[in-house]
This record gives sequence, structure tokens and C-alpha cells, in this order.
Amino acid sequence: MTPPQEALDNAKNPVLTLISLTRRLGDVVRQENTLLNQRRPSEATTLIEEKGRLAAAYGREMDILRKNGGARAFGSADQLRELKRETSAFRKLLDEHRRILERVRTVSEGMLKAVGEEVARRSRPPQGYGKNAAPATPRQAPPATLTLNQVI
Repeated sequence: MTPPQEALDNAKNPVLTLISLTRRLGDVVRQENTLLNQRRPSEATTLIEEKGRLAAAYGREMDILRKNGGARAFGSADQLRELKRETSAFRKLLDEHRRILERVRTVSEGMLKAVGEEVARRSRPPQGYGKNAAPATPRQAPPATLTLNQVI
């Protein structure tokens, strides 16, 4: 087989394409993890489009495999082992990504809860006692406003 023909055959091999897409998706997720760990989530939004494009291409290749007899119909034993290694590494990376996202979400929710509690505390007038040592009837508190600046 001539080298150009071999390259063409490799380009048509969904197993090799999946290996490549898995590596590229892994690179994007690693970049996103780094940005989230560095508390720069707004910069991670630039990766959304590429991640979506790669995930869609991955899905298309998986459909091709499913409709045409699976990975064994296209890949050699070495290629299938490589695909398994890449997929395993990618799953571990996705687990790390999930943990990072859960941590960021928990921190964000905690901050919002603390801000909400502080606003509620400030909007409640101090309670005193009225006639005959009965608790005073609360006056209507003015509505509290809350403004958050976007710091993402």
C-alpha cells in the first residue's frame, strides 16, 4: 500500500478517528480544569464551542461504529488497545472534571446563601418590647435590594 493510500485509509477508520478525538477532548477538558482550579472560569467559556464540536464529532464516529459492526470491524488489535487506554484515561479526566465542577458549584452556592442571609439579617428591624412587655409588632421593613457584580 502506498503511503498516501494508507493515510486515506486511516482517515476513514473510525477507531483511529475516535482515538484522535478522545485525545483532543482530553486536552480541552484539561485546559478547562486548569482554568477552574486557577479560579478563572470566565476564560473556560472560550472552550465551550470547541468542546461541543469535538463531542458532536465523537458522537458521529460512535454512530458509524455502532451501525457497521463495532470497533472490531475497523481497528486492529493494537488500535483497539490504544482506544481502550485513551478512553480509560479520558474517563478518569472526566471524573476529575466532575469533582472540580461540584466544588465550584458548592462554593458558589455557599456564597449566594451567605449573601442572602446577610441581606435578610439587615432587612429585619431589631425586635423590641412594646406595652406590657409584649413583643412589639414588627414594622414593615423596606425591601432589601441585592446587587451582584459579575466577577466570573
